[in-house]
Amino acid sequence: MEDQNDKPEAEEPEEKFMPVPAKTPEELKEIAMGLIENRYFCDLQLKQSDYVDMLPHVFIPIALGAFRTVDLKTLGMIYASWDDRLDRAINGYPIFHACHLLNTEDAAKVMEMYQRMRAAMEDVAGEKKEVKDGKEGSEAAAGEEH
Repeated sequence: MEDQNDKPEAEEPEEKFMPVPAKTPEELKEIAMGLIENRYFCDLQLKQSDYVDMLPHVFIPIALGAFRTVDLKTLGMIYASWDDRLDRAINGYPIFHACHLLNTEDAAKVMEMYQRMRAAMEDVAGEKKEVKDGKEGSEAAAGEEH
């Protein structure tokens, strides 16, 4: 009779971290327009002092481990559609049951498009508001009712 301890242990497969996949130019334009039109909420709208504590509360899939295999070095932005918001809020922030990721390169492209679109809209409206790192008005957007 064989001793059970003599059997080779089955090695658990090592988890591989996957990079955040790139989006198409059309998808990036849609995301930038969605941010302009307030159809999307993104992690950059969280106050810096709240970021670490509130991120998994605002984007529930993070708390549930949905992105545990994502290579965080490639993560540039987390965003969600207001259509995926729950009827509750936490500390003035919305709560989303679904969210999406952008890689660092795509996030930079979206923010550049966002800033250009915002500047064009302000130019047409005759208003010039200072936009710092694409965050102007972000705190107000986080607390707005939809």
